Amino acid sequence: MKTNKIATLILLALGINTASASELTVADITKKAIESNPEVQAAWHTFLVSGHDVGLARSGYKPTLDLNSGFGRQKRDYGIERQVNAGYAELSFNQMVYDGGRTSNEVKRFSQVQLVRYFELLDKVENTAAAAIAAYQDVLRQRELVALAQENLSKHLDVYKQIEQSSRAGVARAADLEQISGRVSLAESNVLVELSNLHDVSARYLRIIGQMPPSQLAPVRLAPNFLPSSAKETITSAYRTNPAFHAAIRNIAASESAVDSSKAGFRPQLNLTARYGTQNYDDLWQKNSQTEGRIGLEFRYNIYNGNRDQTAVRRALDEVNVAKDLRDKVCVDIRQTLQIAYNDVNKISEQLPVLNQHRLSSDKVRTAYKSQFDIGQRTLLDVLDSENEYFQAARAFTNANYDLSLAVTRTLAGMGQLLTAVNVTREGLPTLADLGAEPLEATPEEICGVTEIDNQLASLRDDDGDGVPNYRDDCPNTPKGDKVDANGCSVFEEEQVTIGLNVFFAHDSDIIDQSYTDDIVALANYLKRYPNTKVEIQGHTSAVGKEWYNQILSERRAKAVAAVLGQRFGISADRISAKGYASSRPKVAGNSEQAHSQNRRIEASVTAK
Repeated sequence: MKTNKIATLILLALGINTASASELTVADITKKAIESNPEVQAAWHTFLVSGHDVGLARSGYKPTLDLNSGFGRQKRDYGIERQVNAGYAELSFNQMVYDGGRTSNEVKRFSQVQLVRYFELLDKVENTAAAAIAAYQDVLRQRELVALAQENLSKHLDVYKQIEQSSRAGVARAADLEQISGRVSLAESNVLVELSNLHDVSARYLRIIGQMPPSQLAPVRLAPNFLPSSAKETITSAYRTNPAFHAAIRNIAASESAVDSSKAGFRPQLNLTARYGTQNYDDLWQKNSQTEGRIGLEFRYNIYNGNRDQTAVRRALDEVNVAKDLRDKVCVDIRQTLQIAYNDVNKISEQLPVLNQHRLSSDKVRTAYKSQFDIGQRTLLDVLDSENEYFQAARAFTNANYDLSLAVTRTLAGMGQLLTAVNVTREGLPTLADLGAEPLEATPEEICGVTEIDNQLASLRDDDGDGVPNYRDDCPNTPKGDKVDANGCSVFEEEQVTIGLNVFFAHDSDIIDQSYTDDIVALANYLKRYPNTKVEIQGHTSAVGKEWYNQILSERRAKAVAAVLGQRFGISADRISAKGYASSRPKVAGNSEQAHSQNRRIEASVTAK
């Protein structure tokens, strides 16, 4: 087929390997992306640089040892000695004893900066993994959409050939041939559009992962069961595990250490110093070697330096405010991302069954219409419209499936738990323990929390799928498939239902044996399922004894069951009535003891209110 050849050529032009190859999984490409992506590599090396900064700060605790020496010829035009070949050497030692806390706070600051870079690296890894998984799924999505478009084109071509043959035989009208020709062109355009989209997502895949997608990719679906049960739990979890949020918190700690470091300018400095030197001439330029050594404590306290220290402290305090503002921004961004992503998960999950039903129904319709068209009971337009409706329905269902998986991907990435979900780790990445740090829990004032809109979204959900949102659903656990009223409660559509209860009585007794309560429980649940019903509890007796007494006994038996429904299971009294029928409606005919025992029974007649 010409169109299929064109599609193959375009696929080859896209660089997709059509040869057989081992199937790549989402874990494979995620691992490759986070280990080779340039942005991740840059974040990795930035993290390594921050480790060296900690080492540089710690060097302030260690002494310094310097050697100064020189040799030269010196001349002058006065004194006894007019020129001398002079040489000297000096070894100096300096050990910081106290510097106002500058070194210790610089170590703290750079250690926190290292943790900031560590969490920024984790955030970059999570975001790159999310981008890689999205690119992977988009390629799979577009390949499915290309296949659907090609199938749609193939169906149109089959009809075209059929109409063309009929036209040549003088059976079909020329207008039909023109009509199907136009529809074939539209189907070909759909194929080209999907192929163009496949080209674009393949180029994105290449940018993120570093190679063109192979011909075989394992299917992937990240399902909603990876996520917590509510938006509030999802956002709360994100504050514990989202690396960008923890980077922002650690950045505040680093800025606060910078404040303490800047305050060192207001404190004295104390150093232990030692020097030893030698030279081959004395101060009078006599050729007389001399040596000198000294050791002592040097004290320094700055009195005024142009307000430099005060300005440094004020600057550091403003940096803390900047860090807190950035933390608040990250917090709000996380909340927004998760609100949108989690709501997308819920909404698409609700849409999928409807879209699938539309797809299945459209498939049945197109098959039926094609069969009816072949025997002259449907028009050409009916057939073509049904084919296009199925194509659009199948396309919408495919897109919704991938949109759901991508919404779950975004949610997991926003929580900082995507790599855990796909079971991928980056080689060589240290843990907090390796860095000598403890996990840091966010305090309540650092969390921007769940807003009222989250509660509103939760109430707008339809957890039982009956089409009535939670906030006005009086019956939140409606069985699937039930027709419901405006309040979300199952509607009783039968005219009357008679339910036989497995409740039997001893001779001349209205006491309910505990072994017979299961059917009463089932009746109570049935009445709760259909709140628009009422029930008549009907008591029956055997034919043994006087009829007037049996009437009284049957009423007592009916009232005993009605009392259980009302008192134990909370069925409203205005929905229950009790009536005795004595032996007028026997279940089993005959005068045997077996017949009598079966006739001592209870039945329930359920009708709409």
